Amino acid sequence: MAGRNLAWIVMCALVGADARAQERLYLPLDPQGSESLEQVDKLLAREQWDRAVSELDLLLVQGGDSLVERGDSFVTVRAEARRRLRALPPAGRAAYALVHEGPARRLFDEGVHTADPQRLERLISEHVASPLVERARNVLASNYLERAEPGAALPHLDALLALEDLPAPDRERLLSLKVWALSMLGRGGEVARTLDALSPEAREHVAPLAARLHPAAARPAPPAGAPVAWVRVEAGYYETEDDPRSAWSFPRADGSRLYLHDGSHAQALDLETGRVLWRTPLREGEGFLRPAGHCRLALAERRVVCLLPGDEGMVGLDRESGKLSWRASLTEIKQRAGLELPGHFSGRPEVVGGVVALTLVTEHEDREVHVVGVDALTGAVRWRVFVASQTGGAPPLPYLSQGEGRLVCVTGLGALAALSPQGEILWVVRYPSQRDVRRQPQGPFPQLGPEQPAGPPERDPSALVRRGFAWVAPADAKGVFAYRLGDGSLGGRIDRVERGRILGASAEGVLALEGVQILRVTREGASALGKLQSPLAGRPWVGGGHAYVPTAAGLTEVDLEQGRAANYAAWDPRFGSGSVWVEAGRVVVAAGRATYALGQPLAGEASGDARADLAHRACSVRDAAQGALQSAGEAARAEVSALRRDPDPEVALRAAEVIGELDRAVRVVRWRPLIKDAWARQVPDLLNRLTHPNPYVRLLALRSLGAIQGDPAVATLLRELLGDDDPQVGLTAAIALLGRGDRAGLPVIARALEADGVEGRVAALTALAEHGEAADTSLVRPCLDDRRPAVRAAAAVAALGL
Repeated sequence: MAGRNLAWIVMCALVGADARAQERLYLPLDPQGSESLEQVDKLLAREQWDRAVSELDLLLVQGGDSLVERGDSFVTVRAEARRRLRALPPAGRAAYALVHEGPARRLFDEGVHTADPQRLERLISEHVASPLVERARNVLASNYLERAEPGAALPHLDALLALEDLPAPDRERLLSLKVWALSMLGRGGEVARTLDALSPEAREHVAPLAARLHPAAARPAPPAGAPVAWVRVEAGYYETEDDPRSAWSFPRADGSRLYLHDGSHAQALDLETGRVLWRTPLREGEGFLRPAGHCRLALAERRVVCLLPGDEGMVGLDRESGKLSWRASLTEIKQRAGLELPGHFSGRPEVVGGVVALTLVTEHEDREVHVVGVDALTGAVRWRVFVASQTGGAPPLPYLSQGEGRLVCVTGLGALAALSPQGEILWVVRYPSQRDVRRQPQGPFPQLGPEQPAGPPERDPSALVRRGFAWVAPADAKGVFAYRLGDGSLGGRIDRVERGRILGASAEGVLALEGVQILRVTREGASALGKLQSPLAGRPWVGGGHAYVPTAAGLTEVDLEQGRAANYAAWDPRFGSGSVWVEAGRVVVAAGRATYALGQPLAGEASGDARADLAHRACSVRDAAQGALQSAGEAARAEVSALRRDPDPEVALRAAEVIGELDRAVRVVRWRPLIKDAWARQVPDLLNRLTHPNPYVRLLALRSLGAIQGDPAVATLLRELLGDDDPQVGLTAAIALLGRGDRAGLPVIARALEADGVEGRVAALTALAEHGEAADTSLVRPCLDDRRPAVRAAAAVAALGL
C-alpha cells in the first residue's frame, strides 16, 4: 500500500513538472542557426575573413526568423548576421569590401546619377555592411522630400535615427528633416512630439518651417475655459441604462482634418469648422449600431485604415474621398497570413513603411502572439511574424508602438520584441512577468499537479518609443521599463509606476499615470507633477509641452515644463467625456453621443437659403438652419428630400437627419394609440425606441415587442411595422407575425429572399422552416442554388421542414 502511494506521489510530481514546463514562455529558437554562428566565430578567430563573410552572407539569405541567444536577449539569425558583418574588424571589412564594394559602388553611382531610388534601395538590402548604406539612406531621404514624397522618406530617416552612437549634430539634422516630412503629411501631433525631441535651439529654428508647411497644425491649443466651437452629433445614438456614456472612438488628425469611426461609419471632419468632409458606412445599412469594443484607426499616406471591433476585420478607405478601397474580415486576414487557429486582434494598429501592423492573439490552448503587416493601399498581408507563446493562462494583452524605424511589441507574455518595418524581429528580451509568479504551497505537504500562473495586474498595457528607448508598461508586469532600441538592453526600471500607464512623451522620458497621480518618468526615477480630480475616462493627448487628460470630472491640462496640473474644462453635460486630440487650435473630444471641439467658434450670419446655411462654415448657422427645417415639419419635406442627394456630405447628412425626425413624428402620432401601458412596462421606453430615427434601435425594440405573448393586439402594431423604411425592421416584424400564425408579412419575407444580403436570407429561411407551410416551398427552392454556403444550408433545412 505504501509503495502504491509513493508511486502515485511520484507520478503526480512528474505530471506537475511537465505542466510547469508547458506553462513557460516559448520563443522560436533555432539550434542550427546557433551552430552556424558558432562556426562563424571559429572562422573569425582563425582570421579566415573571406570564409566568415561568405557564411554570414549566406545566413542573411537563409537565416529565417528563428531566434538565437545573444547575451541577455534573443535575436533572429539574420539580424545577428547583419550585426556581425557591421562589427567586422578592419581586416574583415577589407574582405567584405572585396565582395561587396564594387557592386555597392555601381548601384550607388547609378542611383545618384539617374535619380533611380530602386538602385539605392537594392544597395541597402543587398550590401548591408557597406559604408555606402548610410549615404544611400541620406540621399533617398533628401530625394524623396524634394519630390514631395514624405511618406517614402520617413522610413529612411527613422533608420538613420536608429543608428548607434549617432553624433548630436546629425541627430538634430535628421529630426529636422523628419519634422519637414511629417509637416508635409499634415501629421501635426507627430510634428509636435518630434519638435519636443529637438534641442531648444534647433526647435526655435525648425518650428517656423513646420508652421509654414502646415499653418493650421501649428496653431496652439485654446486657453482653458474655451467654449464649444462646433459639435457633430450622432443622430442614431441611443443611450442605454447599463452603459450611458461610453467613449469608443480613438480619433487621429492630419493638421486640417479629424478622422474617426464608431464601427458603423468612418468620417473625416474639418478641424476648424466641424463640417463633414466625407462619411462612409462600414457595414450594410446606414444605421448606427453601438460598437462592441474600441474603434481604432490608422492613418497611412493615402489610406484611412479602420480596425473594426470584435471579429469584423479591417476596412481601408481613400483618405481624400472616403471611398472604400478594400475590406478584409478577420478570417480573411488570418488565411492570408497562414494562420488557421482561432484568434482575435488585440491593441491598436500602427503604420510603418506603408504597412499597418497589428497584433493577433490565438485562442486555443497555446496563447500565441503574432504581428501581422497589412498593406495599407491594398489590404494584402505583407508579412506575419510569430513572436512568443505560452500554454494556458489568461489571454495576453499585447501592445504595439512605433518610432525611429522600429516596431515595438509588448507581448503580455513576459517578452518584448523590436521589429523592422519589413517584419523582421531584430531582438527579443524577457521582462519580469506576473505570469512567472507561482502559487505558493499551502500547508506541510508539497503541492501536486501544475502550478497556476498568476493573472496579470489590472492595467491596460502601454508603450512609447522615445529618443532611442522603448518605454513599456506591460499588462503582465509591475513598473515601467526603458529598453535601448539598438540592442534591447535594459536602460532603466521605475517601480513607482507599479500599475499605471504611459500617457505620452516628456522632455527627458515619458509621462505616466499611477492611479490619479501624474508622474514625469526618466531612467533615473519618477517625480510628481500633480493629481487628477478623478480617474482617467478616455485617451489623453500629449505634445507641445502639454498634456490633456480626460477624467470623469472634466479635462485636466498638465504643463510639463512648469510641472503643474490644472482643470482645463468641464464636460458638456449633453455629451460627457471622451478621447482627446489637440490640433489646429482645437481640443477635440470624441464622446459616444457626439464629437465636439473646444476653441474659438466661427462667426457667421444666415443667408435665408436653406442649402447655403446647411453648408455654412459656422456651426451655429448650420444648427439653426437644420432646426428651422425641422420646425417647419411636413411643409419642408419636399425641399429637404431633395437636399438628401446634395453632393456636399454635410448638407446631405443634415437633410437626412431632418427627414428622420419628420418620419419619427409621423410614427409617434400613428403608433402612440396602439401601445398599451402593459407593453411599455415590459419593454422600457417602447414608444421612443420604436419610433427612433436609427433603424437598429427600432429593430431591437421590435424584437422585445415580438417576445410579448398572449396579447393579440401586439399583432396590430407588428403589421404597422411591416412598412418600415428599413428592410431589417420590416423583415423582423414579418418573422414575429409568422411566429404568431399571421401570414400578413409573407410578401416581406419573399422580398428578403430575393435580396442579396446573407443575414436577411438566412433569417427568412429559418422562419419558414419553423413556421411556414408546404405552399412556401416555391419561395425556398431558388435559394438552394445560392452561391453562399450559409444560404444553401438554411434553404436545405427549410425545404426538408416544409
